[in-house]
Amino acid sequence: MKLLFAAGGSGGHVEPALATAEALRQTDSDCEIMFVSSRGGVGETLIRNRGFDVTAIDAVPAPRGFSRASLDAPRSVWLAIEEVLKIIEAFRPTAVVGFGGYVAAPAYLAAKRKNLPLVVHEANAKAGWANRLGAKLTHFRAENHPGSLANAEVVGMPVRESLVDLDRAAHRLEARRHFGLEETRMTLLLTGGSQGARKLNEVTFEALEELSKIDVGVLHILGEKNLSDAPAPTRLYRPVGFVDDMRMAYSAADFICCRAGANTVAEVGLVGIPALFVPLPIGNGEQNLNAGPLVAAGLARSVSNDELNSRSLVDWVREAVAELSIFRSRLASNQDLVIRDGAQRLAQLVMRAASSKVAA
Repeated sequence: MKLLFAAGGSGGHVEPALATAEALRQTDSDCEIMFVSSRGGVGETLIRNRGFDVTAIDAVPAPRGFSRASLDAPRSVWLAIEEVLKIIEAFRPTAVVGFGGYVAAPAYLAAKRKNLPLVVHEANAKAGWANRLGAKLTHFRAENHPGSLANAEVVGMPVRESLVDLDRAAHRLEARRHFGLEETRMTLLLTGGSQGARKLNEVTFEALEELSKIDVGVLHILGEKNLSDAPAPTRLYRPVGFVDDMRMAYSAADFICCRAGANTVAEVGLVGIPALFVPLPIGNGEQNLNAGPLVAAGLARSVSNDELNSRSLVDWVREAVAELSIFRSRLASNQDLVIRDGAQRLAQLVMRAASSKVAA
C-alpha cells in the first residue's frame, strides 16, 4: 500500500497526519507514505525529522475579497495541481489522505482527476475551505468534532502515541531537569504552537514578576524566530524556541496557557492539564469552538485575545493552583471526553479507502 499524505503549513495540520502515518506503519510495515507539504513551512521540517519522505509545493492561500491574489488564484491552484499530479505519477499512490490547509486543496483535486480514493480528515470544530471542498469529492470523510463535515465518521484527533497515555507525574522530575526547571516548584507552560504567538509572548514577559511572587516557574515555548526577544533565563523562567517532544513539556508543567488549535486542545485533553485557552482571532472562529468541550466540562477556561493581559493570566494561575483538587475530580469524571485512539481509527478508514475500488 502506497499513500500520499497532504499536510502543510503549521504543525496543527502536520501533527495529526504524522500520528496517522505512524499508526499505519505499525499496522502495515510495508506501507509506503509520501508527504506533500508547503514549501518553506515548519511542517516540512517536522515531517523530515519524523523519518518520512516529503515533497514541498507552493501553498495556495484562499484569497479574501477582491485583490491581485484573488485574480492570480486560479493560475496558482492550477500550477499546484500540476505539481501534485507529477508527484502522483512518480509515486503511484493507492490513495490520497488530506488534513486541510493550503496544500490540501490541490491534492484533493489531483486525486479526483486521477480517480484515486481520497480520505479527508477535519480536525477543527468548523471546517476550513479546503476540507469543505475535499468533502464534496469523496465519501471517505473523518472528523474530530461531530458535525464539522456532513456524513463524516467521528474518529477523534490523531495524536502522537507518546502523549496518549502519558503519566505526567512519573516523568515530572526528568522533564524539569531536562529544561533546567526547579524540581519542586509549580510550573506554568506557555506556548503559541509551532510558530509561537506574539501576544502570548508579550503577556508572559509582563507577567513574570507577578508569577515569581506566587512562586510559580515558567516554561516558555516562544518560537525560534522570537527566542532573541526573551529575557535571560533565570531559576523561575526558562525560554525555549521549539520543543519537538511535547511529552517532556507537558510533564514538566502543572498548568498551560496556549492557543486553541485542534491539535493543542486534543493534546491538553489527553494529558489532563488545566488550561487557559486564548483562541486565535482569525479564520472561521474555529478555535473558540475547539475549546468548547473542555471549557464546558470545567477542565479549561477560555479568554479572548483582547482579554488576555498579565493580570488576567496571573489571576487564572492563582485560581488554578487553588483548585487543583477540583480539577482532578472533574478530570476523573470526564475520561471519555477525548477519543484516545484517533490515529488508529483514522488509519483503519484509510486502509478501507485504499482497498476500495471506489474513488469517491
